[in-house]
Amino acid sequence: GKRPGVLVVYEWWGHTKESEERAKRVASAGYVAFVPDMYGDGRSTGDPKQAKAWMSDIVSDRGKWLRRAQLGLDLLKAETNVDGDNLAVLGSSFGGATALQMAYANQDVKAAVSIASSLPVVPEGVTTIKPRILVFHGRADKFVKPEKVDAFKAGLDRTDADWEMTTYSNAVHSFATPVAYMHGIGNFKFNAMADRRAWVATLSMLEEVFGATEAERISGDVVRAIISGNTIDLEVPGKGTARAYLGADGTVSRKMGDAMTQGAWKINGDDALCVQYAGTDERCGTVAYNGDGTYTRLDDAGTTFIWKAISEGNAL
Repeated sequence: GKRPGVLVVYEWWGHTKESEERAKRVASAGYVAFVPDMYGDGRSTGDPKQAKAWMSDIVSDRGKWLRRAQLGLDLLKAETNVDGDNLAVLGSSFGGATALQMAYANQDVKAAVSIASSLPVVPEGVTTIKPRILVFHGRADKFVKPEKVDAFKAGLDRTDADWEMTTYSNAVHSFATPVAYMHGIGNFKFNAMADRRAWVATLSMLEEVFGATEAERISGDVVRAIISGNTIDLEVPGKGTARAYLGADGTVSRKMGDAMTQGAWKINGDDALCVQYAGTDERCGTVAYNGDGTYTRLDDAGTTFIWKAISEGNAL
C-alpha cells in the first residue's frame, strides 16, 4: 500500500553517502524517502569553499531555492507507493534550512524537521505557517549567534506557528552527521547522544502528524523480539513464536515449535546482519536503532524485523 513520503535534503556538501544513509534511516522507519538534487547534476564535494559556493547560489535566491525544493517534492509525490496527502521534509545544515523555508512557504508538507541548520528567520511577508516545525540545535554551534536564535523564535511566534525546538548542550554544527569530523572544521563534530535523541523525537512527531503506527507503515512480516543475553524470543504474526540462539562463534539456532534449525550469522562488509539457516538462502539486513529500546532490520528479501532490547555489548 501507499506510505507517507519524506523529502531528505542533503547538507551543503551535495549528494553524498551521508545523505543516502539519512534517507535509509528514514526508510527503515517505514516511510518512502527521497533525496532531491538541489544543486543539479548529482554534484558533491568535500571542499568547504566549493560547498559554500554551491549553497550560496541557491540560498541567495529564495525563489530558486523553493522551486528546487518543490520539484523534489513533486517527484516524491509522483511515486506510486507514496501517500501524497502525507508528506514531510527533513534535513541537516543546508537541508534543515531548506526544510524551514519550505514550511515558511507553506509547501505541501505536514511537517518540517531542521537539524543543526542556520535557523533562517521567517520572512516579514509570511503571516501564517501551516506545517508543524521541529528544530534541533546545538548550544555550542558557533555558526548561529544567540541573537539569531532569538530572532528565529520571534518569527515563529509572530506567525503563531506550531513549533518545537530542542537545544543540546555540548553539540556543535553537524552534530547528527557521523563523519563530520573528517572535514577538519572545528565547529563540525558528531554527537551520538544528541543525534539519537533528535531521531527519537523526529520519529515521534512524524507518527503524530501521519497518524500511523510503525507496524502499519512497514510492509512484510514484523517480528517482535525480547533479547536476553544471546537468546531472542520472537513473535511472528501469523506464524507463532520462535526462539533463536546466537552463539559467540557465529552459530545460530532457531526453534519453531518442536523443530530446531541450525545455521550461522555474521556481520558483512556493509555492517548488515546476515543469517542463514540450513536449507535456506542467506538473508542480510542493516540494523537501525529506533531510539525506544527497539532495533529494526530490513533484510534483502523485504522482510522487516523489529528487535526489542539488545544483547549485552550491542552485539546481535
